[in-house]
Amino acid sequence: MTETINILSISRSNDNNNTDIATKVKFTLSLEKDGNTVSDDFDILLASPYLIEGNNFTPYDNITEDQIISWIKMSPEFIAKIGNLEFKLWDQQQTEDTALPWNN
Repeated sequence: MTETINILSISRSNDNNNTDIATKVKFTLSLEKDGNTVSDDFDILLASPYLIEGNNFTPYDNITEDQIISWIKMSPEFIAKIGNLEFKLWDQQQTEDTALPWNN
């Protein structure tokens, strides 16, 4: 299964020590398996920068896409979002039959 994350936007805020702290990320998550693809837009609240980076704050202008993606994947919410899309992939592969056995 191939997973792709495309960052759509980042929300920012300030605290007593820093400005432009990345607080929330909106992204498109896509899963591809056996030629089938599903995707959806999600958002994830980011942990405090002090928790994420061991008290090393990264200014907004220095954040990389890979860094944001790693923060998304560290979020406990991310596993639920992957599961949601895995279910959609599974559901796409189901055969729906309207010829019910008891109607023969």
